[in-house]
Amino acid sequence: MHGRKALGLGPTTFFASRERCRLPEALLLADAMRRLAAVPCSLSLRAGGRFIISSAESTGGARTEEDVVEVADYDPARNTVLAIGLKEPSPDVAIHWLAYRTDETAGAAAFVWDAAVRKGVTYSAGKHPWGSFDEAMALLSTARGSSGPAGLEGRGYLVRGRGVDGLLGTLAGLARLKTRKTGGKGQGARGKGRGAGSGERGAGTGRRPSSTAPRSPLPAPRPAPRRPRGSRG
Repeated sequence: MHGRKALGLGPTTFFASRERCRLPEALLLADAMRRLAAVPCSLSLRAGGRFIISSAESTGGARTEEDVVEVADYDPARNTVLAIGLKEPSPDVAIHWLAYRTDETAGAAAFVWDAAVRKGVTYSAGKHPWGSFDEAMALLSTARGSSGPAGLEGRGYLVRGRGVDGLLGTLAGLARLKTRKTGGKGQGARGKGRGAGSGERGAGTGRRPSSTAPRSPLPAPRPAPRRPRGSRG
């Protein structure tokens, strides 16, 4: 079970039925979870007037069709969920619920659990209980004033797309703008060793970038052909 749910964080769930989600979109979400096996996140798809979401127990490559939970209803005042599925829904239900309510064009959403500060993301500095409706409101309020993805400091960021493919494209772009050192402890740009893993700035010593700096996606220009000796014009 995801750590936050084990600690009692997130909404209270009531089950309308304890059975596998039978919506046709369930297969699409299960496939999307497998494609995002390397990304720690909660993932959802719009399904008519409802949405389906990954379960609280799903992490990484362990996700299966049994980790698809249908959110039949959500009560923001009580922070309660009416669900159909075999497992508890992700504690991020409120975030996903508001993500669709505030963007009619969104067909898929992912909330990536990442404590690092990432370029291209506008963050909310407010502190709210994890999985609460207040937390979701703070995030979506930040999203309304941003032209790109929005996040919660120390918690993660929200990405929306018309479908799974658009979502994957945005996530891939943000991954290339990662600000913390790969394999670090999530200290981000505010942790120890601020210059480490920060690209061309290095450690602030004015040294040249190392050989591990990202290469240009454009091919190197070819040299001009040399003329044969003795040729004219």
